[in-house]
Amino acid sequence: ERLDKIPKPLRVGYFLYDYDGMNITNIRWHDDRNGFIRIYQVPNVPEHTNYCIGGDTAGEGSDYFTAHVLDARTGIHVAALKNQFDPDLYTKQVYCLGKWYKDALIAIEANFDSYPIRELQRLGYSNQYAREQLDSYTGKMDKKFGFRTTTLTRPTIISNLIQIVREHTDTINDKDTLEELLTIVRNEKGRIEAPEGSHDDNMMGLAIAH
Repeated sequence: ERLDKIPKPLRVGYFLYDYDGMNITNIRWHDDRNGFIRIYQVPNVPEHTNYCIGGDTAGEGSDYFTAHVLDARTGIHVAALKNQFDPDLYTKQVYCLGKWYKDALIAIEANFDSYPIRELQRLGYSNQYAREQLDSYTGKMDKKFGFRTTTLTRPTIISNLIQIVREHTDTINDKDTLEELLTIVRNEKGRIEAPEGSHDDNMMGLAIAH
């Protein structure tokens, strides 16, 4: 039913920017019907909204980088990015996406490629998700950027996403993402995953964002 009612994106395209080897400046949106970012709600609608971004890097058989932007208060899906490109270009687009959405909180999965997380830090992005991690040498708790998917965190975020899809499907605005979610299965061991031959790029990015 949601697929029948799902909205078309307000804008499709990607970001242009100036980069001098150190800093990104002059960020501007570029409309392109073949672009890899789909916008469903522009920033500040409604006013005073905070945003969060969940990101999933290519890895474990996947070629796609994804990022999903949510209204942090309502959970409404306001933008989606999915593309096959190099990690540095992905990072720059996520940086621009975060800046465009009012310095959104960015949480990128750290399991397969920590480059985007480190590069966002180098670029001076000031609002990354930080997790606490015990330093085995000093015994102190250190803060590490990025979301770590483990045997403890994965069931939690997937269970939360299942509830969102079941009870709040109207908050998911991206057709590609919803179609992917509808293919997710529970294997013989009870693990939630994409069937063989397909990917769960959108699922993990959206789950991390939530």
